[in-house]
Amino acid sequence: MCRRLMGTAGTRRMHSECYIRLCAFDSTLSWESLRISFIVQRSPAEPGFMLARHENGGRNFGYETQAYVMEKPEEKRYSYERSAF
Repeated sequence: MCRRLMGTAGTRRMHSECYIRLCAFDSTLSWESLRISFIVQRSPAEPGFMLARHENGGRNFGYETQAYVMEKPEEKRYSYERSAF
């Protein structure tokens, strides 16, 4: 297994209650640039918030944090229906 992936596995063991994001950089042109980033582990308990955007008129936008924990309980947030093939 790649040494970096073993480090990720160790981090997952040590921080099992946290979000863990893996970022990969590219320095081929002598400057670092983020090329890919993804979550490798989610927290088992998520607070249930989302960012809502609304227009205030013209080109002005407002943002607010809304809790959706009451609308979608934790066990139903990421569920999907399987289709029969």
